[in-house]
Amino acid sequence: MLGSAAIVICALAVFVIRRGIPSADNAIGVYCDSNLAEPVRELCANYQREYGITVRITVDDSDALLTQLAAQPAGGDLFISIDRERLAAARRLGLATESIPLTLKHPVIVFQKGNPKQMGSLADLFSGEIKLALVSADAAPLGKVVQQALEKDNKWQQLELQSRMAGRRVSFVSREDDVIAAVISGAADAGIVWDTTAAQTAAQLDVLEVSTLRQRMQSASVAVLAQTERPRQALHLARYLAAQDRGQPVFVQHLQGAAVDADTWAETPQATLAVDPLLRAMIEPLVAAFEQREGAQVKIVGVDEGQRTGRGANGTPDALFAADVAQVAQTSEELLPVGIVTESELVLLVAPRCPLQITQSSDLLLPELRVGLDVSNATPLGRETQVLLKAASLEDQLFSSTSASDAADLVAQLNAGELDVVIAFRAQAVQAQQGGNSKLQTIELTESYPAAEQMFAVSRTSPRKQLMRRLLDSMQTPAARAQFEAQGFRWRGATR
Repeated sequence: MLGSAAIVICALAVFVIRRGIPSADNAIGVYCDSNLAEPVRELCANYQREYGITVRITVDDSDALLTQLAAQPAGGDLFISIDRERLAAARRLGLATESIPLTLKHPVIVFQKGNPKQMGSLADLFSGEIKLALVSADAAPLGKVVQQALEKDNKWQQLELQSRMAGRRVSFVSREDDVIAAVISGAADAGIVWDTTAAQTAAQLDVLEVSTLRQRMQSASVAVLAQTERPRQALHLARYLAAQDRGQPVFVQHLQGAAVDADTWAETPQATLAVDPLLRAMIEPLVAAFEQREGAQVKIVGVDEGQRTGRGANGTPDALFAADVAQVAQTSEELLPVGIVTESELVLLVAPRCPLQITQSSDLLLPELRVGLDVSNATPLGRETQVLLKAASLEDQLFSSTSASDAADLVAQLNAGELDVVIAFRAQAVQAQQGGNSKLQTIELTESYPAAEQMFAVSRTSPRKQLMRRLLDSMQTPAARAQFEAQGFRWRGATR
């Protein structure tokens, strides 16, 4: 029941040892919000039967669990939070790392069985005849969500005013338990709680769904605790709890909430990530570290190969890390942009034996200077070079008088002495200089023009959407950011 504290230890006398999964005498510790305890217990029992793994579940409300986790330095692997705010709090405290959504929830109106006050809409709460119990916006995320839903047309302000008037038709409380208790006892005619909470009191209370509250959808999630000594094992269970064909039916059955767009279950999930050459050398070690932690296999392919071998609709890869925004649309209509991670501007890359002094883009017009450009509409470098030349008013002179090729060929011609200067992304210049061409000189450009944006996108039809989103999150740690910046990228940081 809500607010109750319990520890459930479920141990099976089955010892199944599989790669990346803990042995049965090495229990996985799960800290679970009491609102989600019933489906989590059932799923952990299913997991134990399937894998022979002991799962220890500590149940309490999310705030109490956070206090407990902050006080003890070790002993847990997963934290199951009731809402985004508690998950964000766990991250701010340094307690939680990656997370996976489990179930969706939204506020609903509850009242006594049989609807004695004949309530049929949200407007009935403001009729002046209904005694209402609400969670305060300052006390819990539910109150804040309801406040945001009702602030339009000053409805929340009306309720606050009535809570201060004689007769106190509206009462603000600190917990959902207090709302439920008030409605069951008759101290209130109606209250607003999460639909997942209302599902647990269906025998005592009726529920009214209204569109204004349904639009305020929130998600409960399972997060890996920073203190875990076995992240791969913890993630194995977390994926099981969230999986479309494992956890989702159980959460929907118990909570009558909406299912999330979850991945299908796989002991070792496999995915394909298409990557532009601009980014490949940068992200290969990041993907390898992710595979090791997650217990997954992510195949990195080129953008063209991703279109041929992807498993989604029309051969779409599970995800794409594009060198510019246009590349996402060119690759597949099935790709859903998630966020822009970095930017990369252009520079002049000059050969050490260049006979002329190059200091700015207008110097590209100097007689006898051998200039290499990629001006193709089919490549990120070509598209960005066209933007730069137009900004510098050089497109008419240079388009018809220079060598046109892709970035790799341009650098090769520069090294071979066939060109004096090329235009390249800063990241390409850094890679060339680190690859044994340290004598190549980089010249900054002064023109104002929009930099190319490196975007991460996920296939709408992929069975590994959540896995790919966690991969993106793993590429946005402070250490990963430092690596991107060291390779010549300017950090943006994708939000989702």
